[in-house]
Amino acid sequence: MGKSNTAPLNGKQVTVRELTMQEINDLTNRPPDETAVEQIGAMLAVCTNTTPEEIMKSFPSDLDPLVEVLVEVNRPFLDQAAKINAREVAEALEQLLRSVCLIAFTKSSQPDTVKEPGNIPTPIS
Repeated sequence: MGKSNTAPLNGKQVTVRELTMQEINDLTNRPPDETAVEQIGAMLAVCTNTTPEEIMKSFPSDLDPLVEVLVEVNRPFLDQAAKINAREVAEALEQLLRSVCLIAFTKSSQPDTVKEPGNIPTPIS
C-alpha cells in the first residue's frame, strides 16, 4: 500500500495518496496538446479525494499545503528516478504536482476576458 497524507483545503481535509508506477507513466505521457488544466484535473482525479473545481475555487496560498503533501507522498519515486539518472521524469512529475498552484493562481487572478480580433484579451465591463 502506498503512502498517503492529508492537507487542509477550503476548510476540509483532502487525502492525497502516492501514485502507482502505472499512474506516473500515464500522467507523464499525456497528449502534448492537452492543456495544463486538463493535466492537473487528471492528476487530481487520480491521487486526491477532491475535484478540479474545488481546486479552482481556492486561493493560491490555500494550495501550498496540498502541493507540499503531493510532493511529499510521491518523494520515493522522485528520489528513485534521480538516482537512476531519470531526472527528466522526476522533474516532469514534480513540475506537474507543483503546477496546481500556478494554474489556480492564474485562474483566480485574471479578470473575465473576451478575445478581440488579434487575440488580445479585453476585460469584460
